Amino acid sequence: MEAIFESLQREFCPPLDSSLLAALLADIDLDDAPVDANPQIAALRSTLIELAAHADESQGLDDFSCSDETSSVPDFCTSTTTTTTSDFSGAPFNSPLAFLQAALPHIPRERLVQAVETAADEPDMWELISFLLSEETARELSERDLDAGELAPLDGVWAPVPASKKGKPKKKPARAATIALTDVRQQQHHRPVLARSRTDIVDDPWTQLASLASHLAALLPPHPPTLFQSFFHAPAHAHTPYAALCAALASIAPPPTAEAEAETTTSSALFHLLDALLPAYPLLPPAHLVADAELALAAAHGRPEDAFELVRVLRDLDAGALGGVYHAPAPASPVSLPSPLPFALAAPLPTGPAPTPPPPNLKLKPPLPPSASAAPGGWQPVPVRLHRCVH
Repeated sequence: MEAIFESLQREFCPPLDSSLLAALLADIDLDDAPVDANPQIAALRSTLIELAAHADESQGLDDFSCSDETSSVPDFCTSTTTTTTSDFSGAPFNSPLAFLQAALPHIPRERLVQAVETAADEPDMWELISFLLSEETARELSERDLDAGELAPLDGVWAPVPASKKGKPKKKPARAATIALTDVRQQQHHRPVLARSRTDIVDDPWTQLASLASHLAALLPPHPPTLFQSFFHAPAHAHTPYAALCAALASIAPPPTAEAEAETTTSSALFHLLDALLPAYPLLPPAHLVADAELALAAAHGRPEDAFELVRVLRDLDAGALGGVYHAPAPASPVSLPSPLPFALAAPLPTGPAPTPPPPNLKLKPPLPPSASAAPGGWQPVPVRLHRCVH
C-alpha cells in the first residue's frame, strides 16, 4: 500500500495534493487482485492523469494572466506569483477552475471558465457553485418545456378558508291533487292489476319429482328415471316420498343371502360410511341411519360415494315429509242407501195448511151445517132462470 502511494505521489504530486491521492487510494480494495492486475489501480491512475492535466491547464492560464500583469506592474506580479505558488503548492486544486471542474464535471469547461472570469478576484466558491447549479437546472427545465414556477414550492403563510354558507333551499309549491274527469260508467271493464304475491309462485312438485328421478338415475346406472318416477306415482307407495324411494332402492338391490348380508353388515365400506354420516345426523336414531346406509350400499353395489349421496337424499325426503308430494288416497266405495219404503207405509201427506188461531177479540161464527151431498153418480137439480118478456 505504501509503495503504491509513494510511486503515485512521485508521479502526480505536484501538481496534485498528496492528501487527495491518499483519500482516493483508501477507497481501493487491494486484497482482491494483485497490484499489477487490479483494475481499480488502473482506473485511479487514469483519473489522476486527467486531474493533473486539468491542473496543468489551470496553471498555464494563471501564468498567462500573471505575465500580462507583469508587463504593467512587475513588482506586484512577482510578489503575487510567489505567494500563490507558496500558498497553493500543497492544495488539492491550484485554481478555482480546477475545483469547479472536479465538483461539477457535467458542466462544460467553457461555461466554468466564463463563470470564473465574471466573478470577483476572490470569488465565493459556494455562491459560484449555487449559481451554476441553478442555471443548469433552469436550462434542463427549458429543454423539457417545463416552467420553473411549476416546480417551485409554495411559500407563504397558510390561511384557513372559511366554509361556504349554504343558502336556504327554496320551498317548492305543493302539488295540487289531481282529479280524474272520467265517467264512472266507462270504467266498468277496468280492473285493477294486483301485484302477484310470492306465495303464488310455487314450484311444480311434479317437476321436482322428475328432477329427483334424473338425479337418482345418474347415481344408479343403468336404471332410467322412469323407474323411479313409477315408484313416486304408484298408489301403493303414496304414503311418503321417502317410502317410495326406499321401495325403489329395495327393488334394484340384489337379493341378499345369509352370508352376503352378514358380510355387508361387517364390511369396511359400511363402517366408513357410518363414520361420515353419524356426525352429520346426531339427532337421528343410529338404527334408522344404519338401515338407510345398508339399503343405499346394496342399491349402489358397494360404491361408497353413491351410497353416501343416496343416504342424503333419503334423509332430505324424510326430513321434509310434511312438505312433500303426496297422492290423494283412493276414494272409498260409495255407501249404498236403503231402498225407499213402500207407499203404503209412508206417512200420509197433509191435506192442507195447519189451522191458525183466530185473531183476538173476534167472535167465532158457528160453522154452517154441511149440505147434503148428493150420491156419487146421481142426478142433481139444476135451477131454471126466468127470462123477462118485453113487449
